[in-house]
Amino acid sequence: MKKLLTIIWLLALGWGLGRAQDGHYSQYLAAPIYTNPALTGSDTKGARLGVNYRSQWAKVADPYRNIGAFWDGRKKQWGLGLLVNQNDAGAASLRRSQVGLAFALHKALASGNSELSIGGMLGIIQQRFDPLAFSYDEQYREQIGFDPDASSNEQFTQTSMVLPDLNVGLRFKVAALPTAPKVGVELGLAFAHLNRPGASFFNELVDYPTRLSAQGALRLALTSDFRLSPELHWQRQQNANEFLLRAMGEYTLQAERNLLFGLGLRRGDALILYGGIQLPGIRLGLSYDSTISGLKAVSRGNGAFEFSAILYLKRRKKDLPKAKVVLADRDGDGIADEEDNCPNEAGESAYGGCPAPVRLTQGGGGRDIDGDGILDENDLCPYQPGLARWQGCNDQDGDGIWDHADACPGLRGDPANYGCPSHQQTRDSDGDGVLDEVDNCVYVKGAARFGGCPDTDQDGIADHADHCPYLPGVPTRNGCPAQEERSERRRISVEVVEFDTNKARIKSHYFPMLDRVAYELRFNEEYRLQLEGHTDSEGDGLYNYNLSQRRVFAVQQYLMERGLEADRISISYYGESRPKAANEAETGRARNRRTELILLSR
Repeated sequence: MKKLLTIIWLLALGWGLGRAQDGHYSQYLAAPIYTNPALTGSDTKGARLGVNYRSQWAKVADPYRNIGAFWDGRKKQWGLGLLVNQNDAGAASLRRSQVGLAFALHKALASGNSELSIGGMLGIIQQRFDPLAFSYDEQYREQIGFDPDASSNEQFTQTSMVLPDLNVGLRFKVAALPTAPKVGVELGLAFAHLNRPGASFFNELVDYPTRLSAQGALRLALTSDFRLSPELHWQRQQNANEFLLRAMGEYTLQAERNLLFGLGLRRGDALILYGGIQLPGIRLGLSYDSTISGLKAVSRGNGAFEFSAILYLKRRKKDLPKAKVVLADRDGDGIADEEDNCPNEAGESAYGGCPAPVRLTQGGGGRDIDGDGILDENDLCPYQPGLARWQGCNDQDGDGIWDHADACPGLRGDPANYGCPSHQQTRDSDGDGVLDEVDNCVYVKGAARFGGCPDTDQDGIADHADHCPYLPGVPTRNGCPAQEERSERRRISVEVVEFDTNKARIKSHYFPMLDRVAYELRFNEEYRLQLEGHTDSEGDGLYNYNLSQRRVFAVQQYLMERGLEADRISISYYGESRPKAANEAETGRARNRRTELILLSR
């Protein structure tokens, strides 16, 4: 028996009365649990509450709508979430409602740079419609017209049904590729309605079709403020096959305030424009699907509007339980590894966690890289010539504290202050004859005529005003060499290693870059390397000076361990005195916690 135009319209929208197909979202990552249950609890910002609304072809007829809401959170490696979603269309209000409880396990892999997630969702699906909203051929009479009291002769066994539902998914994420630290990868695969429950409004049951979907994305950090993500989303259900390709951009305006934008193409269906904004605690998105398929004429050029909002639910700090901090101490000497200069060998705090100096007996064969007469196996500074009484290390500032245990090895200091100058004993911390209260570079030894700051290249221009502080230059070029001199000795490039707050440990995604620098310099002796350490403005100035020093030493040690000679590396450390960005925002502070690698020609 013929179905009327209302039913035909529903079928054109992808709905069948005997078989059903899921609705979709163009902003599929704003509906993470619906897209892939392995994304449950995947956001590290904390618990989140999200809503989605999509309305298609609203001006043509009763719109096809997809409405959803979700909540998810994460505790350690477990994610838990709840999903509510509904599709409806047409005058008959053909509706498909879904409720599900989702869970996921997120497991960090051995490298610590990648994560594998597996997730699932258990729930129910309800399908229903209103048969009285339809009209049929048998209800039309000659000369009378439509008679709603006439029998339609349609036999529906039921108008509502509840079905069990099972969804599973996988996700693999790499935060930064080993060979490309500014590139991340994310892949996903999901199966919805894996149990294929039987469903029909008529006598014959038909399996509810499984939806197979796959997601893939590259996360490109083009600059510190701009990120670009080429993404694809493919799904297949019954005879419906969908392929979406899009490029999403994110630009940081200021701390926790990002501008979102994007452009996508759903093959053979629609061109998608996207815009949004990330604010503290909330993310908003709006998109429009412009129809490009054969239905453009039927839909009168109308497309689909879609809105998403995600609210991040953070507990107040005073409500959070106090975390018990347990610091790693591999050698068991009572000094945390991050503060221990010899983390694998028990030592003493007076020597920075290293064993106390002992008189070494030389003899027999062995390697001595720095040529100081102390075999590498006994040399605590194997890449820098030193003295036996300091176990192969030095005391460059002559304060009686060896460099390996001296928190300020470039400043003559007080043993009671870990080798750093003590403010209680002096008002000239760097010993340059310029009192701290008028010294523009309190912890960097300089000259009075430069306000207490240094002139490293001795060109008469203080480093803080010199655009080329390591190359003698001229005032007309802001301290850089004249053009003809730059061809002989010039700055080639600058790389940056950024650090976490209060840390001097190199993150693993910088290893490939540092390995490349060491390799290229080893085989290109016409170049040398200048390392500069910096910090943000958090904390005490003297502590930041020491921290910038430790960061430089960490990079220097890494490069020397890869075969780069010590005399090819020059080091400087400036604490918080040379910020690269404003310290008021976290994004600016992150850029200031750095060691710069400046490649120079000899």
